[in-house]
Amino acid sequence: MSGIDMDFLMQACSRPWSRVEIGGIDKREGGVKALSANHVYVDGEIPFLIAATSIESPSGEEFFGVSVIKDLDVAQRFLEGPYPPHNRPRTLSLEQIAGADVAAFMRAGKQVRVFRHTAKFATDVVSLVPIEVGLAIEASGVLLKVFADEEIPMGLKIAWEDEVEIDPAP
Repeated sequence: MSGIDMDFLMQACSRPWSRVEIGGIDKREGGVKALSANHVYVDGEIPFLIAATSIESPSGEEFFGVSVIKDLDVAQRFLEGPYPPHNRPRTLSLEQIAGADVAAFMRAGKQVRVFRHTAKFATDVVSLVPIEVGLAIEASGVLLKVFADEEIPMGLKIAWEDEVEIDPAP
């Protein structure tokens, strides 16, 4: 896993977003602002895609995480998939998931936190490999969480929380 380019992500989150689409939605519980999905596409001045990723240890164990795809050609190929248009997954906008107006969140500069897990790879020598397992993006008193799904391989868990207290930057 190559790691998330934090400089890129912080720059993209400091600019206004025009659209956020969550694709490949698997399930959504009524009234709950949480769901399982395949990807999050952020369109704006600096577009990017958040997708699930995996890494296999030399012993064959697979670990799931998240990646940020900043190359627009790679992101477009991901969104189109191998067999368009038959593979178009169910997609919802961030506003549909939030069930409210998200304009303030979209315009605001956002704080980003990356959550990591360390996997232990055992070969001749034990090595510790950091894996990015989630992102928390905060702005205007709301929080968008995108985490690797531990139950669905190559899936994401996405949640939207209103009225979150944002920690001031140190």
